[in-house]
Amino acid sequence: MEPLLEVDNLRVRFKTKSAVKAFMEKDDDPYIDGVMGVSFAIEPGQTYGLVGESGSGKTTIARAVMGLIPVHSGAIRFNGENLVGLSRDRIKPFRRDIALMFQDPAGSLSPRLKIRSILAEPFRIHGMMPENLSDEVARLLKMVNLSPSMGDLYPHQLSGGQARRVGVARALALSPKLIIADEPTAGLDVSVQGEILNLMAQLQNDMGLSFLIITHNLAVVRHVSDHVAIMYLGRFLEQGPTQTVFHQMRHPYTQALLSAHASPDPDAVHHRISISGEIPGLVSRPRGCEFHTRCPGVREKCHRQFPPRADAGKDHRYFCHYPLSVPEN
Repeated sequence: MEPLLEVDNLRVRFKTKSAVKAFMEKDDDPYIDGVMGVSFAIEPGQTYGLVGESGSGKTTIARAVMGLIPVHSGAIRFNGENLVGLSRDRIKPFRRDIALMFQDPAGSLSPRLKIRSILAEPFRIHGMMPENLSDEVARLLKMVNLSPSMGDLYPHQLSGGQARRVGVARALALSPKLIIADEPTAGLDVSVQGEILNLMAQLQNDMGLSFLIITHNLAVVRHVSDHVAIMYLGRFLEQGPTQTVFHQMRHPYTQALLSAHASPDPDAVHHRISISGEIPGLVSRPRGCEFHTRCPGVREKCHRQFPPRADAGKDHRYFCHYPLSVPEN
C-alpha cells in the first residue's frame, strides 16, 4: 500500500540572529537545527506516534507537515505530491486533507464565538460553506457524541472532555484524510482520556482516517499507535512497529522512557532507569551522540561520533553505538 504521508530526510533550521548581527559577529551559520534528518511514513488508516520530552522537535515536524514553517531540506510527500516549496495557493488544497487537533482545545476555541460558529470556521477559511450550515454543525457534533444543542454554547460552558470533542469535530469538518493530534489527552482525567482515544479509534475505523499523534504519554502510544518514533533533540533515536519498540527496545533512551511509566501488570517487577540531568538546548547541542550527556551506558566513542543507523528488522531502526540486548521471551 502506498503511504498517505511520507517524510524523507526532513531537516528544519531556525535562524538565531539577524543578518546584521551575524555579519557583525562574523557568524556564517546563524542557525540551529530543530529537526535533523527524520524519515517516516503513514499508510491510510494507520496511526503514527511521535514521542519525546519537551523540546525534542515533535511539534516542529507537525508544523512542517502543515506547511506552517519552512523546510531546509528533505521531502514531505502527501498522496505522492511533495509539499516542500509549494506556494500558499498550491498548498491550500492539501490543508483541507490534513487537519490539526490542538493541544489546548479550550484555549484554541475563541471565547467570543458559539460552538456552531467555531465549527463553521474551516468551511469559511476554505470557501466551502455548506448549503445548510446548521445541519452540518449538527452532523459534526453527533459524530463526536455531543448533542446538536451544544452548538448554542460558548467554550467556557464546556467540560474539558466536551471541549476536546469539539476540537475533534472541528478537525473533521472538511473530511480530512490525516489528523495531526497534538497531545490529544493532555489535562484530562484518565476515564475521559479513554473516551477520547476510543472516539478516535472509532472514527478511524469508520472513516479510514490516519493519525499522527504527538505526545509524551507512552500509554497513549501503546494504546493507539501502529508505529512509533522516539525523538531526542530533533532526531529519531529509535523507530518501528509500536509493539516491537516497546518489547524489543534497543536504545537506552527508549528504555529509560518506558521504565518511567509503571507497568499495568500488578505482578510485574518494575525497574526504573534513571536519566540524570535535563535535555540540552538546541544551541548547545552536544557533539557525537547527543544523548551521551545523560546516558547511563555512555562510552568514549559516544562523545565523538553520532551512531549510524542500524536495522533490527521489520522496519525497526535505531541509532546507538552500544545497543541494548533483546530481552529473552
